[in-house]
Amino acid sequence: MIGAITALLQRNKPMNTLIKNKRIYLREIVKSDASFMYNLMNQHNWLSYIGDKNIKSVSAAAKYIESGPRLSYKNNGYGLYVVVDIGTDQLVGVCGLMKRAYLNAPDLGFAISEDFYRKGYAFEAAQLILKMVNSLVETDVIYAIVKTENAGSRQLLSKLGFCVEAQTGLEAMESELVGLLLYKAKINK
Repeated sequence: MIGAITALLQRNKPMNTLIKNKRIYLREIVKSDASFMYNLMNQHNWLSYIGDKNIKSVSAAAKYIESGPRLSYKNNGYGLYVVVDIGTDQLVGVCGLMKRAYLNAPDLGFAISEDFYRKGYAFEAAQLILKMVNSLVETDVIYAIVKTENAGSRQLLSKLGFCVEAQTGLEAMESELVGLLLYKAKINK
């Protein structure tokens, strides 16, 4: 009985909740999320639109979590966060801010598992990140980078108030940035 009560209390107060709305909450990515991250990072759209991060096993995903999002929390005070459905406790994707050496402000990133496409999760998660950006980092703008052929993400960024930068500076960067658009949004303080 006590175990059931404890489980119910934990479900109602998700671990490390960063921010939430009525349907989802965001929390830090932890090592126990490695199986989810392995599956997400090997889905067709992740590989096509974000790129192959060479995550070929759950243990490789666990290492990525430590050297990617967890290190970013420590070094930058922000990173990617897991998007969790409150009603089911299912992990549905990731969303957050990333530090890029070639940008002078954070970059909004998001990826939703293909099982949860077209249900509004990416939009809601990105709204939550934009709502709390000033508590994470001092900035007047947020960037987002998207492949030109990724119509869904481009549409989402426009809906969030991002605009394509005319002169991106990405053209002069390394070859992996070819075919990318830089979006920018002003942050209300």
